[in-house]
Amino acid sequence: MGSVDAVLILLGLAAIVFVVWLLVEAVAFWHKRRMTARLGDAADMFRQAATGLLDGTPDFLLEPYTLDFAIPAWKIYIEIADDPPDAARERWLLQRGWVVIRFMPGEVRADPQACVREARAVVAAHEDTHYQTDGLSHTSHVEGEDTQS
Repeated sequence: MGSVDAVLILLGLAAIVFVVWLLVEAVAFWHKRRMTARLGDAADMFRQAATGLLDGTPDFLLEPYTLDFAIPAWKIYIEIADDPPDAARERWLLQRGWVVIRFMPGEVRADPQACVREARAVVAAHEDTHYQTDGLSHTSHVEGEDTQS
């Protein structure tokens, strides 16, 4: 076997590897696009059901993250996702006092109003232990604890 044959074999193998990589990337792109569409329709259903019932902001920018649906005045984040929670993002939010409510897209599609009711219950419970003044959240005084401002 000559050096030209060896080069041709290597080029053939490189071409096969490239085609396989391209196919894997195409499938991953298709899957991500399909999942984004599925999540998008569930998020839209939640937003429609929440209109007038939850005073929230869709696609709320809280750098470095964009939150699906947030109630910034109460630091409540509503996430609609199929994936396991992003632990780093969740810790980041919790360190800053945010409450995270997570729904699966199937839950929202099955009964968006029930998801909104559940989110409203969390907001109501949050409101029972907090009050707002000038857009700042303060924890109410509990016996034996210091009041936060």
